[in-house]
Parts: sequence; C-alpha cells; structure tokens
Amino acid sequence: INSQYGVLIFYFLSLFFKILPLGFKSLCFVLTFLYIAQYFFFYFITRQLFKSKLFSFICLMVLFVMNYFATSARMTAFPSVGPLRFGFICVLLVLVTLRNKHTAYKNNFFIAEAAVSALALFWSFDVCVYTVPAYLGLILYESIGRETGFNVNWKSLVRRLFYMVGFSLFLLAGIYGDVYYRTQSLPHWSYYFDYIFAYKNGFGMLPVPALGGWWVIVAILLISTMAIWGSLTKWKDRDLLP
Repeated sequence: INSQYGVLIFYFLSLFFKILPLGFKSLCFVLTFLYIAQYFFFYFITRQLFKSKLFSFICLMVLFVMNYFATSARMTAFPSVGPLRFGFICVLLVLVTLRNKHTAYKNNFFIAEAAVSALALFWSFDVCVYTVPAYLGLILYESIGRETGFNVNWKSLVRRLFYMVGFSLFLLAGIYGDVYYRTQSLPHWSYYFDYIFAYKNGFGMLPVPALGGWWVIVAILLISTMAIWGSLTKWKDRDLLP
C-alpha cells in the first residue's frame, strides 16, 4: 500500500480495467462515465432542495463550469479533480435525501450510508478526511432531539456507529487478506503515510501558515455561502435562516 492516491480507489478502477485495456483512453472513458453519474446525482440533489427547475439547472451549470476550468487541459486528463476524488459527498447526499423522503426504509438507508462512509475511509486519505468526519457529525446531529429539551437518542447513535464500524472492519479485513494473498506480506501502511506527509508543506504552492489572515477570507466565503444557501432553502415551509 504505497500510493498517495489511495487504496480502494485502485480496487475500484481494476473492475473496469479487467474488461477494458489499461491506458489513458480507457481511463478517460471511465472518468467520463463517472462525471455523467456525478452530474445526475448533483442535479437530483438540487431538485430536492429548490422548487425551480431553472435554478437547479443553473447550479448544475456552475458545477460544470467549475469542473471545466479547474484544470489546464481536458477534465478527464486529471482524475484527481473529478468524481474519483469528490464524488462520495454526492452519493451520501443522495442517500440522505432519499432516506428523508422514504422514512419507511430509513434503516436500509442507514446501512447504505454506513457502507459508503466505510468505503470513503479506505478510498484515499483526503476522501476520508472530507467525508467521514462530516458524516459522523451528521450522525451525532440527527441523534440529538430538540423537541423536549436537549437529549440524545443513544439507540440510534450506537446502531449507526455499529453499522459504520462493522463495514470498516470488513473492508480492512478484506484489504489485509488480499494483500497477504498476493504478496505473502501484510500491508505496509508506513509507506502509504510517508507519501501523504510528503505534501504537508504543500505541492507546487506557496507555503501558508496554519493560522493567519487568510482565515478571514475563508470565513467570509463560507459564511456567505451558508447564508445564501439558507435563504434560498426551505424546510417544512420555513426558511432555514430568519
């Protein structure tokens, strides 16, 4: 396990390359298919959030333009800026949206969400960082009742954590078993993290201090985005923000 790009991502791509020739064109074909799926997922999410089809379409076009101009060449020439890296959040949002619409199958969706989060845990380090903590925060938030004071639904919280831990251990056992079967050696996780920590000072970028004035710019951007999102979004006929 000695690639900074991840672990399960290679298992996933190998499924395609068992039937496709391994090369640049075939990888572009796979990425194109994943981009299309990502755009369908994103449009589905916006349609659940906004009544206007036009506004949902505009949001989709903004994502498309961002993907197009995020690279200096074709979108499919850089897998690290596409759904292989940033698609997990769309899958999770679709599952959460469907779960809230079809509450009768809530537990089934809990299981599916836990499976996707466990996949993200071993997919790659950065996917784990942006997906797993956010989903754990969602689990905690949804387990807290606010109708009659502040109380925690421990049964739901423990059950959802159990699902996620169970899938994670299952995948970890599968990785260990596969690596040992092919190499007669256990995974060398130290090699994997050596690659990751090689980027701790940035890669092709100006060094930025952990704490500094740039936090003000980021805070303005994030708070403004949340305020706009909240003012345009309604939940049970009420604005999220006053």
